[in-house]
Amino acid sequence: YVATWRQAAEEIRKALPGAILGECGFTAIKPGQTGYYVRELGAQADWITYHSHGDVTNMAQMSGLMLAVCAAAGLEHPVLFNTEMGYANWRLDQERSAAATGVQKVLYAWAHGQRGALIYCSRDIGGPRQRPRDADWGFLDYTFCPRFLYAGLAGLVDALAGCRRDAILKDDRLLHAYTFRAADRRVVALFTPDGAERDATLTSDAQAGVLVDAWGNASPLAGPRKVALTAGFLPVYVVLTGATRVTL
Repeated sequence: YVATWRQAAEEIRKALPGAILGECGFTAIKPGQTGYYVRELGAQADWITYHSHGDVTNMAQMSGLMLAVCAAAGLEHPVLFNTEMGYANWRLDQERSAAATGVQKVLYAWAHGQRGALIYCSRDIGGPRQRPRDADWGFLDYTFCPRFLYAGLAGLVDALAGCRRDAILKDDRLLHAYTFRAADRRVVALFTPDGAERDATLTSDAQAGVLVDAWGNASPLAGPRKVALTAGFLPVYVVLTGATRVTL
């Protein structure tokens, strides 16, 4: 594999000098092999790609593991890219969990400086690759019913359009809170990884504010400089226009 990858990379870069290359999607099922491939190919690849099909806590663990493997291999500034992050759900009542988890993982990856996350296997009704004739992958299910995850990702894109990652306000097993910024606003995304509801208060110098739910429904905030809200499993966004600082 190593020899084939190097040969392929050489040919790709001849044809497309600006191409960005990853080595493969690491799963760490066999940690020794993961370490070997990172040592052999990590310095030649632009991105270190990995998989995480669990919840956001699993993604954090996998990210930490990959960073540790890279450090052991002598890579000083590895760039992570999640190439499989779908959350399997084979019953209708699991759509909500899959939607919340998918959006949480995109927010986590972005806030931690990863380059991207592929929603591979976002509705794999039989487990990864277990039903090749009826895999049912993608944003539409086999009856072309819109997915909950699609709505959640659309809400994320709308709320954070034009933003760049800014800061991590909180990032533990109880609450995740990330700020993203654009020229005229700060946007705070909040969620609880375990689904419990927890109170949070944001303080800023905002001139106006809007609370946006996971699906993109917006409500104006009467007092944008001190916002008390309840965070839950589905991420919410606090859009603070004119804010130059935000604390939790």
